[in-house]
Amino acid sequence: MEISCPVCRRLVSLADDAIDTQVVCPHCDETFLPSAVLTNVGNPRLADCPDCGHTVSRRAISCPSCGAPLESRHPSVAGKLQRPIPIGSAGKHGSRVERRNNTWALTGFILGCCSIPLSFIGILSIAALVCSIVGISTFDEERHTNSWMGPVGAVLGVLGLLAYLAAYGYLR
Repeated sequence: MEISCPVCRRLVSLADDAIDTQVVCPHCDETFLPSAVLTNVGNPRLADCPDCGHTVSRRAISCPSCGAPLESRHPSVAGKLQRPIPIGSAGKHGSRVERRNNTWALTGFILGCCSIPLSFIGILSIAALVCSIVGISTFDEERHTNSWMGPVGAVLGVLGLLAYLAAYGYLR
């Protein structure tokens, strides 16, 4: 019996009774269990990822384990692979990247907006400051829009913290 090595994809000759024993590939010296490799043979909806060898759906666009792009034979997915790239700025490798809001900065901005009217909740101002600072430090011009959200969220967080301290008599 011959079986494909899950690592190097070369054929390995096996004895028929070696299905449940560990086998060392003579090409790449990796150890694998042939019965684990044969699990997808009976299921036409599953395939192995060519990069990492994990079992994935044939309808998958990319491997959920390693992220490698997969060629799909399913008509509904094959059309998705041909779809146009979203409009955005050019990425590091010349591809177009969809720009979106920085989640940390957006969270800091929203918490900062809430921290002033809800100044009796001091932890809200601290959370706004932390999220805004993380948003400012992780901001990337190529991937994110709205560069103002992080700094404005930090200022609102400071104002909310000052309102909290003034309301409870810490500032005189």
